[in-house]
Amino acid sequence: MATLETIIQARLEATTALTNAVSTRIYRYQRPRASALPAVTFQRINTHISNYSTGALTTKNATFQVDAWAADMDTCRTVADAVTTALSGWSSTGTTPAFKMVHQVSDYDLSTPPTDGDDVMMYRISQDYLLWFA
Repeated sequence: MATLETIIQARLEATTALTNAVSTRIYRYQRPRASALPAVTFQRINTHISNYSTGALTTKNATFQVDAWAADMDTCRTVADAVTTALSGWSSTGTTPAFKMVHQVSDYDLSTPPTDGDDVMMYRISQDYLLWFA
């Protein structure tokens, strides 16, 4: 059985618009230090399990954060839009676990000031997705 993270990474890597922008720079949790831009990182934020008097439901939902990273905001938006194309509204019943539906629930712009003595800003667009799976 695959993990949610493995399935999401495969989906992102199979999206041509995204790989045209970031190549293979799609990472779980964080970018390697001094790695090239643009890039994408993703991580599971939480998993919601609904319980009833008869026990837990088999369908759960998880929130994933996906971040687009770039040296300029226009490129960052291009990468973030490619992530949206890959994930928003997607379902995958042929995987285990099966994804019933993926909904984008947020999108916000961030910037990181230089930290290593240069004057290069790093831009990030952070998006949250709610995934229903069983």
